Amino acid sequence: MTLRTRNRWLGALPEGWCVSRLLEVADVWTSNVDKHSVEGQPAVRLCNYTDVYNNETITDDLPFMEATAKPEQIKRFRIRVNDTIITKDSETATDIGIPAFVDYEADDLICGYHLAIVRPTPGKVNPKFLFWALKSAPTMGQWSITAQGVTRVGIRSTDLSKVTISIPPINEQSNIARYLDRETARIDALITAQERFIKLLQERRDAVWAAQYERAREAGDILQLRRVISSIVDGPFGSSLTSAHYTSEGTRVIRLGNIGTNNFKNSDEAYISDDYAKKLKQHEAKAGDVLIAGLGDENQPLGRATVVPEWLGSAIVKADCFRARPAELVSGEFLAWVYSAPQTRAAIRLLARGATRQRINTGIAKAVEIPVPSREEQDKILATASEQTAKIDTLIAKTQRHIGLAKERRSALITAAVTGRIEIPKEV
Repeated sequence: MTLRTRNRWLGALPEGWCVSRLLEVADVWTSNVDKHSVEGQPAVRLCNYTDVYNNETITDDLPFMEATAKPEQIKRFRIRVNDTIITKDSETATDIGIPAFVDYEADDLICGYHLAIVRPTPGKVNPKFLFWALKSAPTMGQWSITAQGVTRVGIRSTDLSKVTISIPPINEQSNIARYLDRETARIDALITAQERFIKLLQERRDAVWAAQYERAREAGDILQLRRVISSIVDGPFGSSLTSAHYTSEGTRVIRLGNIGTNNFKNSDEAYISDDYAKKLKQHEAKAGDVLIAGLGDENQPLGRATVVPEWLGSAIVKADCFRARPAELVSGEFLAWVYSAPQTRAAIRLLARGATRQRINTGIAKAVEIPVPSREEQDKILATASEQTAKIDTLIAKTQRHIGLAKERRSALITAAVTGRIEIPKEV
């Protein structure tokens, strides 16, 4: 393969390939259709942010939201097969510009707010190749540099069409698109199988927990959380803790993603100045405290809990993170374990509020009932549960690593294919 063209983002490209801005091969425009229904306006279905963010392909089986729109909006923002829709806003610059390929259209299906439509120009670019190019690492890197904002970042409409992509000859585009469709489907099938395996392991783990939970019920009293803690606080919300307060070092901030994973050294690491942390003293979490998630979704269950480790020292909890300080009746380890148990999580779901994401407040958290045996029995239950779940946890962690590697392989394959770094069979 002869490499000739070189670009800052794309690197060296094969001979015969060129570099184009998105505006040269497609039309790009943003939607202003919100989720409101206005009397007198035509009924529509909205392809919303979550439809795009959570799905690589827009199909007819997605649960599109019902709303209304003006006739001129319906005309301008109706999506069509072969369009690509991208998320133009996000909470972080590294999670923006997520694309979804449109495989279904209808007269009443239009693009919602916080999204942009990318419509390829016939003859200049293969629609599916364009989708894969927009999903590649070089494009995502450009989006992250372009994104602007403080508490929420976005790509300005004037910058959307300036992203640089590689353009091979049209027949090669089609072949690359077919190749990626096939190879990513194989990787996805592997990931799906691994995720099913994790689900089975988690069910087995829950069964162990359930048995020990019943043991705790038989050995102790059922008490509300408020009876076994000295205090509980929520973290300050975005208006109280903005990006202006963050520093490269200082007092650590514990976020929702840290809870339940015991991963306090992940990429979501953040700090605020020690001086500002003093003003938020009431939101402090110390070693031995229990952290409870006040917000959940299908991947991160509501009510999951963890103990603040000794090495972490002092930290400030952020929004939707509750800090509970155990009293003498329970150890922090037992409280985190019993609060995360399947039976407790089921009770929390009944009390939770919210449609798309379930949420609780500190009042609800304190009202949740848990079994509280003696401290000696608590230690025995934890030891038994730990012994029986150790192998399961090891298998889960190992499978999660396999999934992570498969996703990395998938991303690398997409980038290599759309930038000409691998040979694609002539006929896929």
